[in-house]
Amino acid sequence: MLPVAVFASRNPTDLTFEIYAGLLDIGATASWISKRVVTRFWLESIGKKAVAVATEIRQRHAFVFRLGLMGDGLPPNTLPIVFAETIGFEISQADGFDVLLGMDVLSQTDFAMYRGGRWTLKFG
Repeated sequence: MLPVAVFASRNPTDLTFEIYAGLLDIGATASWISKRVVTRFWLESIGKKAVAVATEIRQRHAFVFRLGLMGDGLPPNTLPIVFAETIGFEISQADGFDVLLGMDVLSQTDFAMYRGGRWTLKFG
């Protein structure tokens, strides 16, 4: 789990965001957001798209949103590291988190996981 910034607008000059609890999921091909985030930012579906879920492919409503991650060691009030627009889906069961970061976002980083549950995420 980590804090994830969800931006209020798809406009890259609008840096208004809110922080939500995020879950890293290296088994997910796409990122997902909760109904609470969809409702909060008035996101509209861009239509149904195929998404692989466990053992099957389903048609789900897709949404376009911008995400950002807060970096460790950055000064207070620093803007998050912002990813390009993400096309993701609304997660129906989000227990304790509002954003699920899948490989569509994580593949833009260097992610490493170590014994004992420690992990790192690097950019650039």
